[in-house]
Amino acid sequence: MPEHDHGLLFKKARTSQIVYVNQPYRFDRAKLEEWCNERSLIYVTCDKRHSFYYPDNTDMVLVMSNDTYIEYFDLPDWPQRWEEMR
Repeated sequence: MPEHDHGLLFKKARTSQIVYVNQPYRFDRAKLEEWCNERSLIYVTCDKRHSFYYPDNTDMVLVMSNDTYIEYFDLPDWPQRWEEMR
């Protein structure tokens, strides 16, 4: 993954759903878009204040499969706290 920093993987128990959480200080959306498209992945960016590594200073980018994205689409506060990117 381009420009990854402070990354964590989260897996939903008893499923194959995995979300990679990347929290870089900055990233290039075009590079991320290309990287995700080559792998049929979806990414979602969150407001910097919701980053748990260094709130207000690191971006928080979630990368996942389409199936996982569909499951997470019902998150509370969607889309107020989340910005969908494909």
